[in-house]
Amino acid sequence: MQHPQVPWIQYQPHPNGGYLALDTRTGEQVYAPDALALNQFAADHASAPGYGGAGDAVKAVTNALGIEGCSPCAARQAAMNRMVPNLWRR
Repeated sequence: MQHPQVPWIQYQPHPNGGYLALDTRTGEQVYAPDALALNQFAADHASAPGYGGAGDAVKAVTNALGIEGCSPCAARQAAMNRMVPNLWRR
Protein backbone atom coordinates (compact mmCIF):
# COMPACT_ATOMS: atom_id res chain seq x y z
CA MET A 1 0.00 0.00 0.00
CA GLN A 2 1.08 3.56 -0.63
CA HIS A 3 1.46 5.88 2.35
CA PRO A 4 -1.25 8.60 2.23
CA GLN A 5 1.09 11.56 2.87
CA VAL A 6 4.33 10.38 1.21
CA PRO A 7 3.66 8.59 -2.09
CA TRP A 8 7.16 7.04 -2.40
CA ILE A 9 6.72 5.14 0.87
CA GLN A 10 5.18 1.72 0.39
CA TYR A 11 4.10 -0.41 3.36
CA GLN A 12 2.43 -3.69 4.12
CA PRO A 13 1.24 -5.35 7.32
CA HIS A 14 3.83 -7.61 8.94
CA PRO A 15 2.71 -11.13 10.03
CA ASN A 16 3.87 -10.47 13.61
CA GLY A 17 2.04 -7.13 13.81
CA GLY A 18 3.27 -3.72 12.78
CA TYR A 19 4.33 -2.78 9.27
CA LEU A 20 7.14 -3.34 6.81
CA ALA A 21 7.90 0.03 5.18
CA LEU A 22 9.96 0.72 2.04
CA ASP A 23 11.27 4.02 0.67
CA THR A 24 11.12 3.37 -3.09
CA ARG A 25 13.54 6.26 -3.81
CA THR A 26 16.41 4.98 -1.68
CA GLY A 27 15.50 1.30 -1.24
CA GLU A 28 15.65 1.63 2.56
CA GLN A 29 13.37 -0.87 4.27
CA VAL A 30 12.40 -0.92 7.96
CA TYR A 31 10.06 -2.68 10.35
CA ALA A 32 7.66 -0.26 12.06
CA PRO A 33 6.04 -1.76 15.18
CA ASP A 34 3.03 0.58 15.06
CA ALA A 35 1.34 3.30 12.99
CA LEU A 36 3.25 6.06 14.81
CA ALA A 37 6.59 4.53 13.81
CA LEU A 38 5.34 4.09 10.22
CA ASN A 39 4.27 7.73 10.03
CA GLN A 40 7.56 8.88 11.54
CA PHE A 41 9.52 6.86 8.96
CA ALA A 42 7.43 8.48 6.21
CA ALA A 43 7.94 11.97 7.67
CA ASP A 44 11.69 11.44 7.97
CA HIS A 45 11.84 10.37 4.31
CA ALA A 46 9.54 13.08 2.93
CA SER A 47 12.37 15.55 2.31
CA ALA A 48 14.76 15.24 -0.59
CA PRO A 49 17.57 12.70 -0.04
CA GLY A 50 20.60 14.42 1.47
CA TYR A 51 18.60 17.49 2.50
CA GLY A 52 16.56 18.49 5.51
CA GLY A 53 13.12 19.91 4.92
CA ALA A 54 11.05 22.47 6.83
CA GLY A 55 9.30 19.70 8.78
CA ASP A 56 12.68 18.30 9.84
CA ALA A 57 13.65 21.74 11.17
CA VAL A 58 10.44 22.03 13.22
CA LYS A 59 10.96 18.50 14.55
CA ALA A 60 14.52 19.36 15.64
CA VAL A 61 13.28 22.43 17.52
CA THR A 62 10.41 20.60 19.24
CA ASN A 63 12.73 17.74 20.21
CA ALA A 64 15.20 20.25 21.67
CA LEU A 65 12.35 21.74 23.72
CA GLY A 66 11.39 18.28 25.01
CA ILE A 67 8.08 18.07 23.13
CA GLU A 68 7.34 14.47 22.15
CA GLY A 69 6.11 13.65 18.67
CA CYS A 70 2.76 12.08 17.80
CA SER A 71 1.07 10.74 14.67
CA PRO A 72 -0.38 14.16 13.68
CA CYS A 73 3.09 15.65 14.23
CA ALA A 74 4.56 13.12 11.80
CA ALA A 75 1.86 13.98 9.23
CA ARG A 76 2.65 17.71 9.66
CA GLN A 77 6.37 17.02 9.30
CA ALA A 78 5.78 15.09 6.07
CA ALA A 79 3.54 17.84 4.67
CA MET A 80 6.06 20.57 5.49
CA ASN A 81 8.91 18.49 4.00
CA ARG A 82 6.93 18.13 0.77
CA MET A 83 6.31 21.93 0.64
CA VAL A 84 9.96 22.88 1.42
CA PRO A 85 12.09 19.76 0.87
CA ASN A 86 15.52 21.42 0.55
CA LEU A 87 15.85 23.77 3.52
CA TRP A 88 19.42 22.67 4.38
CA ARG A 89 21.97 20.08 3.29
CA ARG A 90 22.55 17.28 5.82
